[in-house]
Amino acid sequence: MTTFVAFLRGINVSGKNLIKMDELKRAVEKAGFMQVSTYLQSGNLVFWSQETDPELLRNRLTETIKSHFGFNIQLLVMDAQKLKRITGQHPFGAIPETAYARCFVTMPVGAAERALTVTLEAHLQEGEKIWFDGETIYIYCPQGYGRTKLNNNLIEKKIRMMATTRNWKTMLEMSKLVDDSANRPTY
Repeated sequence: MTTFVAFLRGINVSGKNLIKMDELKRAVEKAGFMQVSTYLQSGNLVFWSQETDPELLRNRLTETIKSHFGFNIQLLVMDAQKLKRITGQHPFGAIPETAYARCFVTMPVGAAERALTVTLEAHLQEGEKIWFDGETIYIYCPQGYGRTKLNNNLIEKKIRMMATTRNWKTMLEMSKLVDDSANRPTY
């Protein structure tokens, strides 16, 4: 079994695409995913699967959500090792817990080109930082995500692919869920 993480995009926002996490968990389990856990109401899942291809799992989850809830959403699936790489070291140094709400991780579905991500630097505002490691875009917004121009919509437009963004606290909590999942007994 391999542990995976899924980040659903655009659910439970402004009263649209409403999914209760307990219903999502049941639907995903019914579809054959195991040891399913959720975090927050924004669509963060940890699960086990015998399938090892994240793209196939993404397609299965998309179809499960479409058939069970009636709408098509975009989502990202990665294995636990990739999540651990993302949360293993923040490129801006040690982040105090008080700054977690100002640090964000944007994860494209696919490989964004470095040249495209460089265009994001033109949108930096005072004190903001951005760093791209080839797979993940790290953003620091001292004035908060609501005030930055570097929001998910702009990033998607510039890199020309779907992406989803989570704050640093959520990423660390998902990493803890992965650890908890690895320690669960199997029956």
